[in-house]
Amino acid sequence: MAYETKYGNDTVNATLNFSQSKQSDMYFFNSYQVKVQKENSSETMEQTFYINKGNNITLKEGYNLMEGRSVNKDLTNKEGQVYNAWVQMDFKQSDNNGNFKLKHYHENYGYDLEAVLSKHPIRELGNEEYKSNLMDSLKKGTCNLPRFRSTVRSKNNTSKLTLNSRQSTYMIAVCKGLITDRRKRTAV
Repeated sequence: MAYETKYGNDTVNATLNFSQSKQSDMYFFNSYQVKVQKENSSETMEQTFYINKGNNITLKEGYNLMEGRSVNKDLTNKEGQVYNAWVQMDFKQSDNNGNFKLKHYHENYGYDLEAVLSKHPIRELGNEEYKSNLMDSLKKGTCNLPRFRSTVRSKNNTSKLTLNSRQSTYMIAVCKGLITDRRKRTAV
């Protein structure tokens, strides 16, 4: 089964893979393959995401991972215990099927999103509802457009914000998508 959508100017195609039970007429959703076609590029990036009990990645989260962003998930280990971790795609390592490996950074890694954000003059942090929405969005790997408080009046003080949990960094990019500032932060 095929599905196509757009995120920004990127075209995302997903092929859903099902298998039929050998004991009954039931079908099971096993995995989906994602192909990302960047605007004005002939190259595509492909990744297969497997459906596992308690460890699923949504299509949007998969796209965000393929864009190099971190995603925060509640996952289940082999013993059935739920734990929280930041997930990030490792573009330097792939498995035998050509899929990039996913790295998990558990709660013990020490990345505290709220503490990292509180160090910056982000206007949305002054309102609990906006703060909650911003944090939820960043946890899904979405590139956000917060407003930064500034003593300098500027028409262009809106920038995109995304996270890199592995390096305990945040990235600010101009709305056109060009990275203009990458600052290393100490994990809290």
